[in-house]
Amino acid sequence: MRAKTLGQLAQEAKDFSHSDLGSRVGLDVGDRGVHFSAAYSTEFLSIAGGDAYKSGPRAFMEAHRAELEFFPVSQVQAFLGFGRRIYRELPRTRTELDGGLATMVALKGGWNLTGVAAGRYYRARHIAFDGFGLTGLVRVVVPLPKEAMLKVRPMLVVDHYSKSASFYGSEVPRRDTMGKLRVGLWTPPLAGMRGGVTYSLGGRKSTIANYTYTDHRLLFELRWDGSWDPFAPRVLEPTDHIVLPYGIGTEHESGLDRVQDLLRQEDSARRGSSCVD
Repeated sequence: MRAKTLGQLAQEAKDFSHSDLGSRVGLDVGDRGVHFSAAYSTEFLSIAGGDAYKSGPRAFMEAHRAELEFFPVSQVQAFLGFGRRIYRELPRTRTELDGGLATMVALKGGWNLTGVAAGRYYRARHIAFDGFGLTGLVRVVVPLPKEAMLKVRPMLVVDHYSKSASFYGSEVPRRDTMGKLRVGLWTPPLAGMRGGVTYSLGGRKSTIANYTYTDHRLLFELRWDGSWDPFAPRVLEPTDHIVLPYGIGTEHESGLDRVQDLLRQEDSARRGSSCVD
């Protein structure tokens, strides 16, 4: 499950503050090497401002998607997603298909490097919002003392709406190029939870002037990782048991993200699902 709220500080942008909720349920088959997963994902986004018909907050978007992941080898992942994204502005409602490849490499000193290359295609109710795009993302996780961590994430997004020129009254169709850099400091894990403070700097250049912007954000984040197996046998711990520091377990993975979650965290990688876009 995911919950995200973004509040705008500038008075003229208050109406664009928004809340983003999401959940995902699925089935994973295989071992820690080769395995496959299939899941259903849903999203809901509301914005603070109203319109001519209803005062805010109001629903802006909901999405229903199927997501598939395949790990042919331990450090390589292929992923595919498809579904329907429904907007309050009905012409933007679309069927979407996206997919890509990712790899995670463990570096010296406990560093982790994740690289993602993804593409997407949209078929909207109005041809002006038909489009395709590419995303390149790199995430570096740097371990700090006492299991704290630093996350650095540069990203490049390109989107092209080939049939949009007449809709915007322009001689050329809309094409956006966006870069973003996120730097986040995360606390040590406590009962499966981590807190984080992230600064994000983004900028977008578009052939349509109204879509060009520079964006600064400060994010306060809380993450919980946990699991529950109702069919597992009950574990009994004797009172005289002494835990030895074998150095194995699941906590070393805490703070790492699924690739599709990395893309989902970025509004601009889900083109059109943010009211900023």
